[in-house]
Amino acid sequence: MGAHGVGKTALENRLMSSEYMSVNELVIEAHQLAKEFECKYIETSAELNHKVDELLAELLKQIKLKLNPEAIHKAAILTEVTGKKHSLLKGAKRLFSKIWRRTSKPLAQCENLFKL
Repeated sequence: MGAHGVGKTALENRLMSSEYMSVNELVIEAHQLAKEFECKYIETSAELNHKVDELLAELLKQIKLKLNPEAIHKAAILTEVTGKKHSLLKGAKRLFSKIWRRTSKPLAQCENLFKL
């Protein structure tokens, strides 16, 4: 792997070649590849330190879940027990979403880092 990483090198190769793709087309292609290979997709930037910590934390969580599938069952039970707490947080989140008029689309399966 070069000094710039695989993603940046791949993007530079695309830009230098005759097949120029818009950012939107690149994102769509990335989503399709994630679905094809049944893996998670998250946009990050090491240079801007954008979502790098989240990516590493979720990567570790996914590895632990793969090694211990019983943890998924335990997490489901814990969620049922603490459901009221989570529903209060969801209510607050909905309120703030209405105030700032942010519309969020549901995550595709390849984007949801909390599921295997």
